[in-house]
Amino acid sequence: MDFAKGVGLHGQLFKIGVHLDVFVGTSLIDFYTAMCDLNTTKKVFEELPVKDEVTWYAMLSSYVNKFNDMEKARDLFEKIPCKDLVIWHTIILGYVKAGDVELAKEYFDRATVKDLLMYNTILGCLAKNGEVECALRLFHEMPCRDLVSWNTVIGGLVRDGRINEAMRFFHQMKKVNLLPDDVTLASLLSACAQAGALDTGKWLHSYIDRRCAELNAVIGTALVDMVG
Repeated sequence: MDFAKGVGLHGQLFKIGVHLDVFVGTSLIDFYTAMCDLNTTKKVFEELPVKDEVTWYAMLSSYVNKFNDMEKARDLFEKIPCKDLVIWHTIILGYVKAGDVELAKEYFDRATVKDLLMYNTILGCLAKNGEVECALRLFHEMPCRDLVSWNTVIGGLVRDGRINEAMRFFHQMKKVNLLPDDVTLASLLSACAQAGALDTGKWLHSYIDRRCAELNAVIGTALVDMVG
């Protein structure tokens, strides 16, 4: 739907008095957000007499994902009466995308509900911003971990030049019966190339030959870089 047709439909909804319905209002918020009309998006939201979880999320997501206004997002977030997992995800991811590690951590710590995705999001934020020790502490505190969690910590250690620790995590990952993927192996091979750790790199090459039926482009390039 183009902007003119949407506005026309909004006018018709206003005339028949259903524009204040929570479902209709939320749909209008989504429409004006998609049309990049922040002023009307806010006006529709503020005029709704009743707002449900979807309405609050639609407005918060508008600030975070469309208009990149974390100040307004934060103000709105504090007014949301019932904050579910999706709402916490949205504000935390907004600060991660904005590069504000401290506020991302603050809201993560405040979150009353957490899942593995939220843990992995903040773990990645810490690791990518050089806060490797904080990432390690969080990793060990996590109630459960998946391959993304392990790869994030290994990648953080690699970027920090801590190849031996990265290899220890690699071996620990295998001990918990979690097989490394292309991301894990390429990250470690890259670290071996940067550090000149040929013995470790040769061991990894041998491991890949034993475990992988064929090399993909990422691992193949990492192997070339290491021996080159």
